[in-house]
Amino acid sequence: MDFLNLVLAILGIGFLIFVHELGHFLAAKRVGVRVKTFAIGFQPRIFGKRARFCAFTIGDTEYVIGMIPLGGYVLMAGEETEDEHTGASDEFSSKSTGDRAQVLVAGAVMNLIFGFLLFIAAYSIGIMFASPTVGSVQPQSPAWQAGLRSGDRILAVNGSERGDFANIATSIALEGGSGPVVLDVERSNGGDSQKFSFEVTPRLDPVLGLRTIGISPSATLKLGDVEPDSPAGRAGLKKGETITRLHLSSGDFRASSPLSYTPTRVLTFLHHFLNWHSEGQVTIDVNSQEGSRSVTIELQAPENSIGSPAVGILPFERTIVAIQPGSKANEVLSPGDELISVNGHKITRLDEWFLATVPEGPLATFTTRDGREIVIAPGDFLDWIGEQVIVQNPGSTVQHIGNGCAGELGINVGDHLIQISGQPVDSTSFIDLPLEGGTEILWSSNDQLKKEVVPEGPARRLGVQLGIPATIGVIVDGSPADSVGLQIGDVIVAVDGVQVSNWSAMRTRLHRSDRELGSEVSLLISRGGEEIAVAVTPRALRGPLGISLESDRFLMRTSVGMACSEGWQQSFTWAGRIFLTLRALAVGEVHGKNLAGPIGIVDIGGKVSKQGFGNLLFLLALISINLGIFNLLPFPILDGGHLLFLLFEKVRGKPVSNQIQQWAHLVAFVMLIALALVVTYNDLVRIIVD
Repeated sequence: MDFLNLVLAILGIGFLIFVHELGHFLAAKRVGVRVKTFAIGFQPRIFGKRARFCAFTIGDTEYVIGMIPLGGYVLMAGEETEDEHTGASDEFSSKSTGDRAQVLVAGAVMNLIFGFLLFIAAYSIGIMFASPTVGSVQPQSPAWQAGLRSGDRILAVNGSERGDFANIATSIALEGGSGPVVLDVERSNGGDSQKFSFEVTPRLDPVLGLRTIGISPSATLKLGDVEPDSPAGRAGLKKGETITRLHLSSGDFRASSPLSYTPTRVLTFLHHFLNWHSEGQVTIDVNSQEGSRSVTIELQAPENSIGSPAVGILPFERTIVAIQPGSKANEVLSPGDELISVNGHKITRLDEWFLATVPEGPLATFTTRDGREIVIAPGDFLDWIGEQVIVQNPGSTVQHIGNGCAGELGINVGDHLIQISGQPVDSTSFIDLPLEGGTEILWSSNDQLKKEVVPEGPARRLGVQLGIPATIGVIVDGSPADSVGLQIGDVIVAVDGVQVSNWSAMRTRLHRSDRELGSEVSLLISRGGEEIAVAVTPRALRGPLGISLESDRFLMRTSVGMACSEGWQQSFTWAGRIFLTLRALAVGEVHGKNLAGPIGIVDIGGKVSKQGFGNLLFLLALISINLGIFNLLPFPILDGGHLLFLLFEKVRGKPVSNQIQQWAHLVAFVMLIALALVVTYNDLVRIIVD
């Protein structure tokens, strides 16, 4: 089936090239230009002979179909500058500038018309689009700072309806420029819905090479796949069933996923439970056409040969590092709050799973490291956590003080940096930025909050090295760490005799690539001022459950009349985006690694065709529009470059000299070859990574 999809994509792209060349051919015939060759497809030489399916001559024209159905050309008499021009009336060079312009522009016009027709066909057949619903919002991203949440449905970008997630992402990347975009959003709240407008300023994602706001598409709770030989498959879950709720248990712990959770948050809820427990039960309530039922999956540690070896320890994670602006959580919590207990019970990792295990009641009392008590309804906190309130181990423990002003301010090794200029400090291994006088620093020392400002004067560096201490915050039930008696609060000092100063260094030593599977690891831990040597054997704690969820997609199929309207609108929208993309490339708002060549286009076409024939036609329509507009750009070698020379000829009253045209074509050819190498490299990297 994959091979068939690939063939369909290649044939579709080849047909677009045929349409383009057909435009040139028909226009040439119309104005009386003799066509020497009309060729479709590449014709590489193999053993000295051109690789062709067929070649035949009718009249003055040779018709050729090459072995590789990508590319093509129309060779006209007197077209090239180096041709011997006889002055015959049927030569391209003998025609008026108007006739020659018709021939040159005809290919692009055919592609634009054909793209419009393909849009009509695609909408008439039906296209699967990704829902405009937000699946998740990256913490502290532009979207998060603006107030967007998972489950929000984006209705419009800058006042224009976009309809599907890919269209929305493209609009955000291109149409806002370096300024903000306005998103109209619908948010469900119980049975009601409200509409909001958010102004969001996209930022350049260095990995994607695009301006983004930090949102991802939504999934559904429908099972897209269940691996037969997996815990879920053996338990009897089936593809197509829809999850209604999760019930998780391990030992004395019990928790159920909140009914208000979006699919993404349900998966996070499950993921956090699996992080804490290597044994237990996951009971999944599902619905299908056959009715409702519950399926229980027993968590069991797999054989050592399966999965990645692990010891079963996690760091403390109970510090509020960020609170979404506009959230009600701002009324009771602050960035930097480290919540160490709830109702007298110690907290080691504060997440959805832990909060779901808090005994039911109208209110719960959380105690912070500096002794304050915060009263919150558990249900409210459960709704906030991971969405409006971000809890992490901020990685902000001071591990080394170098040259800078930290010592003058009173910051010591072991203190926890909380904020710099009101911004939470998180995931930063080294703070070495110049700080202006008056910059406010907030940190915790011996469970006491401290606040100082950088002295006035020239900008100075703070000069501290940060990290996550190698202190155990969680022991996974049934793990190797549990079996050898490691305890919460133990500090790992050395691994196999090598000292480690932070969690990252400890993990690197534990997961060395040269370690043999099943071999013991020697740990030196510090407990209560005493150092203890412990030997532990890492093993795979748990295999995957073997399920995946379907993407949240919808089928758009319209009448022919509506398809014409949609096709017209899409043609103009995507034609305009070509110029927006060129502008964004020029100013660095879109990275060149996003450009695709023939290999990438065929690969994308093969993947898209799996989603349906309508989706393949939609993609071909986009390519056809791009092909038409791109060929009209005023660049030598392209049709637009030839049109530019014709314009000069019309203005000057005589053609541009052959020498200038040849040099221009040579430079353009070198540039296009360089571009071809770049996009081919991009294509290969994307395919290998995927």
